[in-house]
Amino acid sequence: MSDKPEKNETLTESSIERQNILNNPFALKKVEEGLSLGGVQYQGETIFTKHDVAQLLDVDERTIERYLNSHKEELSKNGYQLLQGKSLKELKEFVGSDIDVGTKTTILGIFTFRSVLNLAMLLTECEKAKMIRSR
Repeated sequence: MSDKPEKNETLTESSIERQNILNNPFALKKVEEGLSLGGVQYQGETIFTKHDVAQLLDVDERTIERYLNSHKEELSKNGYQLLQGKSLKELKEFVGSDIDVGTKTTILGIFTFRSVLNLAMLLTECEKAKMIRSR
């Protein structure tokens, strides 16, 4: 047996290892097709709300908030963004009821597939994230 860490462990600990995967468009496309996570198509991207991601990964939304706070720059670089004003209005008009966004919502965080994958690479205590990393 070798002392070399498993790929899953490396992904949770190394931002370089995560970016190597996240910067490979061919690998991303194959993983997205293979995982079939759902989401909504918007402006050429598959997007998810925080609620969607929490259900998908079977974690509490507060867990996602903690990771957003501790890895904000990395997740933003990989597609997480806050929509408000005109961009939020455009999203609401485009997706209609495909995303559960209340009429009073003034700011909405959305994840792209890439940022969902990034989050799954960070979550150490989540079985569904572990399954995604292994793919």
